[in-house]
Amino acid sequence: MVTLEMKAHAGPLPPAEDFAAYGEVEPTAPRLILEMAVRQQKHDHWMDKSTLISESAYRVLGLLMAGAIPTSAIGAAVYLALQDKTVAAALIGVVGTLATLGAAFIKGRDLRHIVNPEPGTPATPPRRRTEKRRK
Repeated sequence: MVTLEMKAHAGPLPPAEDFAAYGEVEPTAPRLILEMAVRQQKHDHWMDKSTLISESAYRVLGLLMAGAIPTSAIGAAVYLALQDKTVAAALIGVVGTLATLGAAFIKGRDLRHIVNPEPGTPATPPRRRTEKRRK
């Protein structure tokens, strides 16, 4: 009869037995390993925080632009209408409205799978067209 034993460990630090063995080989190793784990944790927290800040800024900028573009189109259309340029005013008003609605639908379609992913699949952002596929 064959017996198979398997140990699994996850985490930034090695299991206690291995940790002690490092100390037997090199007395300063446990301290260095702990310092490395602390630095890595600080780095991970900094990366999470900076990602959250940049994503929030990106969303706010998107909202500002989404409001500025149709507002500018409406303002231009009103100005042109007051200058008796009704055809140009109508054209800018219609094109500005259609462009805004089109952008909203396209952006909404791209983000739909992030907000409502398929059951059992992780929510992942869409790949940008400029990114190369990894082989």
